[in-house]
Amino acid sequence: MSLMVSRFSGERKNDWIQRCDGLNSLQEFGFGTMPGIANLPLPYSQTTVNVNGTDCQAITYQRNPTAMQHMDQAIHRSSDLGITDAWDEIETVVVSITDLPNGMQEVIGRSTVAFDGQNSEFLRVVFTKK
Repeated sequence: MSLMVSRFSGERKNDWIQRCDGLNSLQEFGFGTMPGIANLPLPYSQTTVNVNGTDCQAITYQRNPTAMQHMDQAIHRSSDLGITDAWDEIETVVVSITDLPNGMQEVIGRSTVAFDGQNSEFLRVVFTKK
């Protein structure tokens, strides 16, 4: 895979930046990544957490602790991507927050619904301005 870097101005530049890694400026600030630079690998990944012998879907991501002064962060869950209002914070919990040597934090959040209790599930991180 190769990555070609181009420079645009104005709106075209903003469109290009978001296409680089799919993150908008608010997400870049929350994840502690740099706008205009394709962050590969992405600052989040799907994981699994075992709770008392039961596997639950989880999401592990990097966050910028300084950004949390200016925004809120939540983990949303949905069992159907076809329904736009199906995303909800219900049945999610933050498992751990670990300080990293680079000044960022690693956050692990998970669903409280076991894998075997559902057909499919999707998790995402949402940042909102305070």
